[in-house]
Amino acid sequence: MTMKKIFCFMAIIAMLLPALTSCSGESGKDTMIFGNFPSVYAKYMQESEKLKEEAKNIKTDEDKAEYLKKTDKLKEEWKEKLATAGKAIDGKALDITNGSIKVVKPITLSYEGLKPNGLYPFYKLNGEAEAAENISVNSGKYVNSAKVYLVGYNGEGQEVLSTQVGTIPVNTENDPIVMANTPVSFNYLSFTEKDIEKYANVSSMKLEIK
Repeated sequence: MTMKKIFCFMAIIAMLLPALTSCSGESGKDTMIFGNFPSVYAKYMQESEKLKEEAKNIKTDEDKAEYLKKTDKLKEEWKEKLATAGKAIDGKALDITNGSIKVVKPITLSYEGLKPNGLYPFYKLNGEAEAAENISVNSGKYVNSAKVYLVGYNGEGQEVLSTQVGTIPVNTENDPIVMANTPVSFNYLSFTEKDIEKYANVSSMKLEIK
């Protein structure tokens, strides 16, 4: 299973890193949302999985201590690289296509740091967006808000990514509806390892209620 993961990560790197240079200066394909962070993270994933293979050869307490030392060193080395890559897109404006929800003021990323458990960057979303029209929702009579997602599409217009980025008030006086000009309340956007391949396939984005 671990070797299968390594091969998978190598395939991801081949897709994301056409211009991979060296461990001290990775570059790669820019993605619409996270720039070249997925490229850097894919390399980290590969190095981590390679190191895990060494665990199979642990036979003594000394072997175990040496292995743990290597994993700690690897994590610290890549923590700095990943933080640098995450900070590189601080202030980036997301190129969002208007739809049922329109952008009023550019939506930008504000770097908040790395999540310790997975070294994933997360960002506060700044900017303004609102409903461009009345939108019927299936939120239920007693639910006063609906979730807003950042939805990514590939070049063929197929949805390849969907992640919640905020909420929007729902008028429940009659049938649940989001009234035109109702503003979106944004929260945070976080990179996730499970979506690493999807980021590279996003060629357009919209804000949508789901």
